[in-house]
Amino acid sequence: MDRALDPESDALTGMGVNALLSKQYAQGHREFVEQLCDILERTMPSNVKIDRKGGLFKLKRVVRFTFSAEGRDFILEEANDDSFIVKIARVVGGIRLKTETVKMKDWLDELSETIRLSAESRQDALDALTELTGG
Repeated sequence: MDRALDPESDALTGMGVNALLSKQYAQGHREFVEQLCDILERTMPSNVKIDRKGGLFKLKRVVRFTFSAEGRDFILEEANDDSFIVKIARVVGGIRLKTETVKMKDWLDELSETIRLSAESRQDALDALTELTGG
């Protein structure tokens, strides 16, 4: 059965995801980033590219993450061990036209909204949204 978000609950769902992601990020940057990347890599692998660093004697950690959907790339890059630079790029025909560095809250809001929009027509996006909200 194809599950889609109820149009009446879209705004509330989007606000809930935005608030939840912002709260989780504030509680622990590194842990949050690793969890977010893991969820999106498992649920929407065709939209995700992750570069990790570490290995043999160190835990592999995310150093760069790109999520591509709805004509945009959401880019997260490690600045140091516990802070990140986030960017949103507009993409047309596979070419990045404009890339902006934004605040983490704005990045999370836009990412949440993009996943929510994708969830209206894609089961994997709905699965990601459900897992991100703990549902």
